[in-house]
Amino acid sequence: MKKTIIFIGLALLCQNFRAFAQSILRPEAIQIGSPVPDEVLLNIFGQGNPPLKISSLKGKVIIMDFWASWCSPCLAAFPKNELLQEKFLEEVQFINVGYESLQTVNKTYTSKYGNKKSGFIWIAGDKRFVKMFPHTYLPHYLWIDKNGIYRAATEGNDLTEQNIQNAIAGDFSKLRQKTDKAMNLEKKVGATGQVLFSSTLGGYVEGGEAVSRTLPPDSLHGPRAEILNYSLYGLYLKAYQNIEFFNRKNTQLEIADSSGFTSKLRGRDYLDWLADGHGYNWRVQVPTGANLYLYMQAQLALMFPQYHASVELRNKESWVLIRTSKNDKIASKGGKPANSFSANSIELVNVPIRALLNPLKVKFMSKSDLFLVDQTGYSGTVDMSVSADLSKMEEINKALAAYDLQFIKKVVPNKLLIIRELKDLKEGGTNNKTDSGLHERRNKS
Repeated sequence: MKKTIIFIGLALLCQNFRAFAQSILRPEAIQIGSPVPDEVLLNIFGQGNPPLKISSLKGKVIIMDFWASWCSPCLAAFPKNELLQEKFLEEVQFINVGYESLQTVNKTYTSKYGNKKSGFIWIAGDKRFVKMFPHTYLPHYLWIDKNGIYRAATEGNDLTEQNIQNAIAGDFSKLRQKTDKAMNLEKKVGATGQVLFSSTLGGYVEGGEAVSRTLPPDSLHGPRAEILNYSLYGLYLKAYQNIEFFNRKNTQLEIADSSGFTSKLRGRDYLDWLADGHGYNWRVQVPTGANLYLYMQAQLALMFPQYHASVELRNKESWVLIRTSKNDKIASKGGKPANSFSANSIELVNVPIRALLNPLKVKFMSKSDLFLVDQTGYSGTVDMSVSADLSKMEEINKALAAYDLQFIKKVVPNKLLIIRELKDLKEGGTNNKTDSGLHERRNKS
């Protein structure tokens, strides 16, 4: 059987779902060889008097750079493009077109440039050019000749001094046209063979709820994960959940500005934040027998190389589950494994003891400032019926007394997910590896 391996990641290619939503067949779409409408260029640094328009740049080659704050290759290209802008100042004008809000574009500009000036024209909140020039992937570059005629759409590799010199001379023939066609992984790839590894990352889908699910292998697929409308912070939590149930309590962000990583907004404000370039859709698949979570962790390291994630041990005060006697009152009598819970009960049949802690961690005790840790050392499966107000540890302990179990407060090592900026790693002398739970560091808090 022919097999196919697909890697689609932000480190190489950013899929722009907003742009993709604009159908290539829309009447607004401009075809190569057609004149570009004489639109006003709403430069965020001032419009000038009269306002700058496409026609104002007649006699110059225009290169439009469609980008987004979440697209790593886009941001990485800015310094090179600035050098090209400076070199061809009199003959070429770069226009950076961003669909994100003025606030987001300004923040990105400040983080990349500080007090330095840019030679680009910067556009924020664009809804016009993305309709005229629909595309699926970022970075996306448009080439417009000195007479305002749309000549080419390319990827970043074609943005070279030689190609720019050719364009100034009126020759666009050496440019490799970028063709953005959406690929249906099930139909396109499945038709030629079995998909082994795939990782597809896209932007926020308006109106879609936040959903995360993992799917077991079947006759057509290996293990899969589908994560819809999550923040980048949420993607990391899901990728590392094979090690521990991570949440805000046992995750530490060592990031100078985490406003693009996570948000404390709620309701409609949070959805607007996701829609403003901070929400993601991620679909991941591995072959049967491969570790889905290790692959997800490795993909995050590739797609977001500015961050480094590791799982480290830190001493924290915790609720520690212990046995209060040597009497085994929890051993399972066998039967079909089952576990269920409500706000006032947990029923366990022939399952590991961690099934007692999981619903407490995830739901009922999630607002507690303390971690929940199992130190019973019990390796067998258990049968338990716990009736109590599961949001109150005092009530839980009363119910557990029948099984000679108890939660006590104790300072113990806990697994923390640490997410750092790459620059911090360089200062600390740590190389840029993904720890992926393969080893842990011990640090005293």
